[in-house]
Amino acid sequence: DNLGAAQAELLRRERMKRDLEIAAQVHKSILPLSFPDVPGLEFAAKARPAREIGGDLYDVIDMGQNQIGIVMADASGKSVQAAIYMAVVRALFLSETNANLSPFETAHRIHNLLMHVSTAEMFVTAFYATLNNTTRRMKYIRAGHDRPVYYHAATSQTSLLDPPGRFLGLFPDLI
Repeated sequence: DNLGAAQAELLRRERMKRDLEIAAQVHKSILPLSFPDVPGLEFAAKARPAREIGGDLYDVIDMGQNQIGIVMADASGKSVQAAIYMAVVRALFLSETNANLSPFETAHRIHNLLMHVSTAEMFVTAFYATLNNTTRRMKYIRAGHDRPVYYHAATSQTSLLDPPGRFLGLFPDLI
């Protein structure tokens, strides 16, 4: 009996380890390998999950019409569920950025879609910005995400972008 129980436990652990490896591959596959080439700008990012798997997302999306979308987001939890949820969130951002809406409108649309598919345990924090390549004007929204650091190369000054905002997919009203 003890040998059978030990073998069953070993098999359970191996399956869990394999599930985590698959989820880590899913998470890694949703992160971009490269960013759009925009004259005068450089984009770089690196994700380091706190555990075997995380729910982090970053992307720079060419929206056309001299517009770039910049996304940084983090799903609640550090699990297989968070990785899968973030895959859904990335798909929503890719879909909604094609509409060329303001960051506010984009965040609201994604929030409303998440409210239909998420549970009370799942939500996402996000920073989403649109950048006009010609005018270099950036509009952004922060939905409960850590405050991004803005670096102005001409002056070598940094500042924190700190607009208010609530998590996406958690409460019925975003504002």
